[in-house]
Amino acid sequence: DAISVTGSMYGKGNITATAGKSLNITNTSGTAVSTSSSCNEVSLAAQNGDLTVSGTGTNYAYGIDGDDSKTVLKLHASGNVLVTGTKASVHGKTLELSGTIPENSTLTAYWVDSLTVPAGKALINNGTIKLDKYPGAVTVSGTLTNTGSIINSQNATIQPKVTEGGVITVKA
Repeated sequence: DAISVTGSMYGKGNITATAGKSLNITNTSGTAVSTSSSCNEVSLAAQNGDLTVSGTGTNYAYGIDGDDSKTVLKLHASGNVLVTGTKASVHGKTLELSGTIPENSTLTAYWVDSLTVPAGKALINNGTIKLDKYPGAVTVSGTLTNTGSIINSQNATIQPKVTEGGVITVKA
């Protein structure tokens, strides 16, 4: 079923939340999902719906705040991925992503080294994905359909690299 959390989630170890439908975590008084420095992974999935994470209410609020030296962020949805925060959408080391980034929306990954579209998964980017680090890397092992932009901290386009049978398509 759908999972909806109003307020914040905190995890010392790994954080995993998988919803059969949509997954929604909203905090209006700070970061929505935060971790300790020992957290290695945050995995959020909406198997049949949208993944929505929002952290607002303070200047330093994130959707998901991990450790940029080690936290792997895994965000997967069959529908839209809308992760927002006052400071940035997510903070961590690496980002694994599938689903749809809608038009006129931005996913900002603060201090994140790289973005991966894993094998067997698809990412449709109709908006903006910003890896707020330089130079930034994008690896596609699944399918990337990109009509939006994927940029680094210098607002320069990051050219995706294809591995393991990955496919990149651009919609007209």
